[in-house]
Amino acid sequence: MMIANGLSNIVIFRVRDLWLAFVIGTVFPFLDIALFICLIYLDRIAAFAMIPYLAYRIYAVLWGYGLWRVNRNAPRTTKS
Repeated sequence: MMIANGLSNIVIFRVRDLWLAFVIGTVFPFLDIALFICLIYLDRIAAFAMIPYLAYRIYAVLWGYGLWRVNRNAPRTTKS
């Protein structure tokens, strides 16, 4: 999960493609929910501690979508 997160940072910060970053950002909550389900069976206290993070993930997906919508017509700049 950490490797996938690190690789997604390449897309977000190097490629600078907000749509692709949003799509990647919508995949991670599914992994988080899978982890949450596993934690319910293994350690309920840890699972409940993860609830604020899951709430943040909902906010992050909505924020990423809004960010893409605001900037979808912005010209792409490249560093030389």
